[in-house]
Amino acid sequence: MTNRSKQKQRQVDVACGYALGAYIGVILAWLAIFLGHNAALYALMITAIAGLFGSLRVIVGRLAMRFWLMHVAALLYTKAILICSFYGILYVTAALGVALTVALTLPLYRLFKNDFAKTIPPWLCQACGYPLLGLTEPNCPECGKLFDLTRVPKMSDMPHQKDDRLQ
Repeated sequence: MTNRSKQKQRQVDVACGYALGAYIGVILAWLAIFLGHNAALYALMITAIAGLFGSLRVIVGRLAMRFWLMHVAALLYTKAILICSFYGILYVTAALGVALTVALTLPLYRLFKNDFAKTIPPWLCQACGYPLLGLTEPNCPECGKLFDLTRVPKMSDMPHQKDDRLQ
């Protein structure tokens, strides 16, 4: 994996991490409102910080629009809580938070499933990390998972860089 692709993957991982932080902040905020604790302010700070820094990371990393969804939703929810707290109708924002949590669960799951920590090179088993170079059978000798032999590069095609994952 090249240094540039590692850097891009790190940006993706950070954006996913901030998205998870914003998601957890939204959950904590509406739970704290329902439970009547003063912890709602701290949860709101988590939501706002994760949403803001996540948005900045997405902008700087020039990532795809799918990374914007959770961050923008967290910032809008933070604004809704502040406005509703001014008018004394926090239970409306708590209900909005529940709806937002339910609506964003599947997109967040897909974001993590498709984008987070996809740095496993094709010459390692995707399940256990066993090196697949030089194998002639399409299943991993370590865990037995099937893999595509055409995706595994030949030893002669491999760059001659020292990589700790080969050992």
